[in-house]
Amino acid sequence: MRLLAFWGLGVSVVWGFAFLKSWERENACMQYEWTGKLHVKQIEYRNKQFYGESRLNALTGDVELVYSGWRRLPKYFCVFLFMLWQMLIMLVLVASWVTIYEILKATYKESHIFSTQWFLILLEGCVFGFFVDVVQWNMVVTKMGALFTHWENYRTEEQYEKALIRKLFLLDFLNYYTWFFSLAFIFVIPGLGNYLTNTFNHMFFGDAMNCCFGPYVNQDGSCTMCPVGDKDATCIECIGFFTFDRHHVDLSAMFVTPIVITQLLNIILRLVAPILVRKRRENAQARADTRAQQCVREAGSMKILGSLDYEDQKESQFGNKSSSRYLEYTPTEIEVLNKKAREILFDSEQDTYDPYDDFHVLTVQFGFTVMFSMLWPLMPFACFLINSVKSRTDGYRLCKTLKRPIPRRANGIGAWNSILTAYAYIAVIVNVLLICISTGVLEFFDETCVSDIQHQLEKQGKTLDDFVFGPDFGCLHIAWRLLFILLLEHLFVAIAYVSMRHVPRVPRWIKDVMSARENKFKGLLREHELDLFPPNSSSGNEGSCDNGKSADAGSDKSSMSSEACRIDVKGLVSFEGNASSVTNRSIRTSSSQSSPSRSISIDPMTPLSRAPSDAEFPTSTGVRTKAREKLARQWSDGSEN
Repeated sequence: MRLLAFWGLGVSVVWGFAFLKSWERENACMQYEWTGKLHVKQIEYRNKQFYGESRLNALTGDVELVYSGWRRLPKYFCVFLFMLWQMLIMLVLVASWVTIYEILKATYKESHIFSTQWFLILLEGCVFGFFVDVVQWNMVVTKMGALFTHWENYRTEEQYEKALIRKLFLLDFLNYYTWFFSLAFIFVIPGLGNYLTNTFNHMFFGDAMNCCFGPYVNQDGSCTMCPVGDKDATCIECIGFFTFDRHHVDLSAMFVTPIVITQLLNIILRLVAPILVRKRRENAQARADTRAQQCVREAGSMKILGSLDYEDQKESQFGNKSSSRYLEYTPTEIEVLNKKAREILFDSEQDTYDPYDDFHVLTVQFGFTVMFSMLWPLMPFACFLINSVKSRTDGYRLCKTLKRPIPRRANGIGAWNSILTAYAYIAVIVNVLLICISTGVLEFFDETCVSDIQHQLEKQGKTLDDFVFGPDFGCLHIAWRLLFILLLEHLFVAIAYVSMRHVPRVPRWIKDVMSARENKFKGLLREHELDLFPPNSSSGNEGSCDNGKSADAGSDKSSMSSEACRIDVKGLVSFEGNASSVTNRSIRTSSSQSSPSRSISIDPMTPLSRAPSDAEFPTSTGVRTKAREKLARQWSDGSEN
C-alpha cells in the first residue's frame, strides 16, 4: 500500500510533466526542421459562419463585421446550465450503476473469474461504458458543444476551435470523470455515499432522508440503524431502489471498464461501422450494375448503338469511340471498371476527418493515467496496449473510411497542449487527495493505524491482502489529513511548476544553430553598415564603397549605376543550406561569372524629398534605388508623350 503512493505521485508528477516537456521540445525540433524557424505566424482562417454588424474601421478605412462580446454572456449562462444538467445526469447514472452492482453482489455470491457474477458485472460495465462513451458523448455532448460554440459566433476558425476545446474539456470532467470522482471522493467516504443515495431516493421516490437501505436492512425488513442522521433514531426501509454498500466498492476494479472495455468498444465501433456501411453500399451498387448489364444484354448492344444518332456526334452520348467501346467489354472487365468507379465515388462521399475525436480520446487516456494510476497500477500499461492496437486501426480508418483532409500549416496541437497541462496539474491535487482521504493509504504510514486495520480484518476472517480502499477517520483525524493535503499539494505543484518553467522548451543544439546564424548576420551588417545605409548630407545622398569610390547626389547617373558596390557574402549562408536575406528593399542579388563567391549589388538610396527630378513617385518605404528611379522617369516621360 505504501508503494501505491509513490507510484501515483511518480506517474503524475514525474512522468506527466516529463512527457509534456518532451513533447514541447519535439515540437520545436519539428518546427525547425520544417521551416528553419521556431516562431512561425499561423495563418488565420476566417469563420465562414461568422455574422455581425457592419462597421467602418477607423484605422484601415474598411468595412468590417463586428460582434459585441457582451452578446455572448447569456450564451455562456446557457452553457453553464447545460453542464449542470449533464453533471446531474451523470450522478444519477453512477448511483444507478452502483445500485445494480450491489444487487448483483448480493444475488450472486460467487465472485471468481468467469462466474455468473463476473459476467453480469462485466456486461453491466459494457452497457454503462457504451452509453457514456458512445451515446452520451458522440450523440449528445459533442453535438451540443459544437452547437453552443457556433451560437457564440467567433470571427476566426482558431477562436472557434479554442472555444470548442474548452467546452470539451469541461464536459469531459462532467461526463467521464464525474463517475470516478463521485466513487473516489463521495461513495468511499463514510456518510457521503449514504447521504447521496438517500437524496436520490428522496428526489425520485419520496422517501424520508433517513430511510435505510441495503446493508442497513435485516432480512425481515427492519432497519438495523439509520444511515443518515441520528443512528439511534427510528427509520423505515426505503421504497426507492437506490442502494449502496461502501465495503463492496472496489476502486481498483472500477477502472477496468472505462479503460479496457469502453476503449475497445469505441475502437470496434469506429472501425467496423464505416466498413459495414461501405460494404452495404458497394453491394447495392454492384446489384444495380448487374441489372444494368442484364438490360443491355437483353436489348442487344448493336440495337442500342444503331438507335444512336451518329451524324450529330456532339450531342450523342455514345458518339465517340471511347464511350461506345463500353458495350464491347466483357462482364468481367465491366465489373472491374465499376469497382474502380465505386471506390472513387465512395471516397468522395466519405465523412471529413475530425481531429477532435482523436484528441478527445488521447486527452481522456492521459487524464486517467496521471490521475488514477494509483488506484489501478496497470493503467499505463493498459493504455499503452490499447494505443498500440489503436494506431493500426486508426491508420486503416484514415486511409479507407474517411475523406482525405485538406492540409493546413499548424505550429503544434494548439489548445490541446493547454488541456494536457491542466490535466497534469489537476492530477497532482487528485493524487494527494486519494492518498490522504479516499484510499486509506496514509494510514499505512502509521503503525498504530495498520494494527487497527489488521485487527478489524481479522474479525472478519481476512488479512491485509483483502483490504478494500477506504479511509479510517477514527484512526487519523480529518484535521491531520487536511494538513498533509496542504503540505503535499503545495510541495509537488511547486516542483512541477519550477521544472516546467526552468527546463527549456527548445533543445540546446537548435539554440546554438540559431545563435550562430544571428551572429553571422549581425557581423555582416556591422561590416558593411556604411555600404548598406550611406549617410545623408545637406547637398544630397552620399555613400562609400569597398573600392574607395564615393557617390553623391550631383554625380552622373550612368556612372552611379556602373559604380554599384559589391559585397562578398559567401559566408552568409545559414546552416543546413538555408541562405539569410539581408533586406529586400535595399539589396538585390547579382551573379558574377568571374568570381565564384556569392555577392550582393548595393544601389545607393535616394530619399523622395531629395530626388533630383521635380516629379514625385511615392513609395511605401519613402526611398528608392537609382534603378527604380530611372524606370519611374522613363514611365513618366512615356506617359507625357
